[in-house]
Amino acid sequence: MRMPNDNSPRSTFLNSVIVVYVVMLLIYLVAAFFPAHRIWGLNLWAYFPIYVPVGLFFLGLSALAVFRLGTTGMAGTDRPSRGSQLSDRVCVAVSFGMTLLYSLAFCLMRPRTYFLGDGYANLATLTPEDPFIKLRAVGEVLVHIWVKDLIGQNETAALLSYQIISVATGILLLVALTFLARRLFDRALDRLLFLWMIASGGYMYNYFGYTENYALFVLTVTLFAVCGLLVARGELSHWVVLPLLALAVFFHVFGVSLIPPAAYLMTVNTRLGDRIGRLGTRTKAVPATILLLALLAVFFHHYFNDYYFRFSLVPLVSDRFTLEGYTLLSLSHLFDIGNLLLLLVPSLPIAVVVVFFLPIKQLLRRVEYRHLLVLILSTCGTAFIFDPKLGMPRDWDLFSFVGVPLAVAGAYMIVDNRSRLARYVAVSLISATIGFLVLIPRAVSQMQPDISIAWFNNYTSMDVTKSMYGRTLLKKYYLAQGDSLAAELFTREYLDTYPERMLNLKGVTLKREGNCEEAIPYFKRALSLNPVFAAAYTNLGMCYGDMQRHEQAIEVLEIAWGLNPYNSTISTKLGGAYFFCGRYEEAEKALLDAVALDSDLIDPLTGLAFVYEALGRKEAWLGYMTRLADHAEAPTRVFKELGDYYLEREDFEQAGRYYRRGIQRGLSSEYIQKLLQKHPQLAQ
Repeated sequence: MRMPNDNSPRSTFLNSVIVVYVVMLLIYLVAAFFPAHRIWGLNLWAYFPIYVPVGLFFLGLSALAVFRLGTTGMAGTDRPSRGSQLSDRVCVAVSFGMTLLYSLAFCLMRPRTYFLGDGYANLATLTPEDPFIKLRAVGEVLVHIWVKDLIGQNETAALLSYQIISVATGILLLVALTFLARRLFDRALDRLLFLWMIASGGYMYNYFGYTENYALFVLTVTLFAVCGLLVARGELSHWVVLPLLALAVFFHVFGVSLIPPAAYLMTVNTRLGDRIGRLGTRTKAVPATILLLALLAVFFHHYFNDYYFRFSLVPLVSDRFTLEGYTLLSLSHLFDIGNLLLLLVPSLPIAVVVVFFLPIKQLLRRVEYRHLLVLILSTCGTAFIFDPKLGMPRDWDLFSFVGVPLAVAGAYMIVDNRSRLARYVAVSLISATIGFLVLIPRAVSQMQPDISIAWFNNYTSMDVTKSMYGRTLLKKYYLAQGDSLAAELFTREYLDTYPERMLNLKGVTLKREGNCEEAIPYFKRALSLNPVFAAAYTNLGMCYGDMQRHEQAIEVLEIAWGLNPYNSTISTKLGGAYFFCGRYEEAEKALLDAVALDSDLIDPLTGLAFVYEALGRKEAWLGYMTRLADHAEAPTRVFKELGDYYLEREDFEQAGRYYRRGIQRGLSSEYIQKLLQKHPQLAQ
């Protein structure tokens, strides 16, 4: 086939891709000299000796030369070429080989430290025999619990559970993509290129034995994106969308971001969709406006009445809880979003070039491209508005699902438009290569503790206040390694960085001594330094409660709960404050949350008994009083009240049983003697 001349649009396209690729390599190389700056999606080579980024740079250039030479006969065309004649057997063999290599990489390149994300916290949560289940990721946590119970009941079993599920899910993802690619593309080469581009995304690090709760969720989002293409093309039933959507929501609450594309796929090319399409603009505008207003009403209701929901979002403008000026349109947030996208999809700039050279308006008339557009807008919008609690460099895994639709869209766009794109094979390989040049160094860095610690320190320094709790993991790591000197040095630096911790401790000391009036100023000073310091809010609320200032206690304890909803002490104290203010239904909810968090605590059980007694719900009261009686720390009055309850109903056997247990706990014998005189049946 005659190649186009150097000035043709096809050659211009290929040259543009090459320029962008080389520029990206240069950016990664230069960024390697700036590890401490907010370019965490680009300075991934910075933690290695200088010869490593230089070597990776030249490796990338060498790969470019190989692709240009090796794909000369595979220009974008529908005519047969040697590359397009790959047999299905060869395709399956190459796919199997890639899956095998990836499986080995997943197993052999597992992290040795767990500073990124919530790794250490997840291990601590999963280790107990009765681990706590966070509802936001209930499905994935349940799977981890099941696997851990099969292995054992210790931290080693918890770690193995994460590693097994991570690796197995990664293998399943590759196998599923191999089979789905067969449905998407007729040519074996196209299937392989599509698979390679998807498998090179930064979200794949979830499968390197990573200790987080997102592996199954990312898998489900991938299946949704690719199966959605087949649904859009009419090659799969649109009912396939619903179970995938349900699975995504089950594995993580962010699965709701798939609702808009799911709704689109369920209505497009259907009778319902056709009826909606035939409606006039004004007719469609009325229900759309009503729906929008209803959604806004729900949003603002939760925003102003639920601190947990409010703190889950990046604020549009600064308020009293804003940290370090981090708002929706602040440069730090916009930089974080850009870094996140490049970390997850390093080939994104190449995809932008591809879009520029394609008739994008024409493509968007096709259902599959509209599906991808809606999916990208919905998922990226989710990442844009929700707050990265640990700081986005460490919370990359929470938002890693965002990279999947972008990678699928880029890969599908290149392969599907091979007749329009010069040397589309080379472009595909270049896209995959830039991904692997980022992904593999990330995996290697987490195998080396020194690099992991340097990475962790740089990431936490970008979001100092958000990292206050997370930084303590480093001290625990030093102590576990027996490095007491490093732990001591860390402690000194830590207290200098976070003076609010010392202020809070001084307040706690005064509170324990009963000096709440003197303790309150310390907590307020701590909050002036750190407006999202949950412990200071909790202690301040407890002081107000001890001083019978229950309305003020509710005000600050609600903030504490919004910041830390998985703390049983906060829920218990908040429930108590609601109770004393006569807000029994709210007290019940808060205390039930506390019991769900820790069923062995006596205070929330006692509080629930009081609540149900005040509400006149005798059966519920009796149930919790019975639970209290079985508690090792049950107070004497529990047995007295249960005995009196059964005595009123002339159930002398039950009454006697509780009175006897009460005597063993210190119940007054004089009181029992009076009862025996009045009710001699108790003597039996």
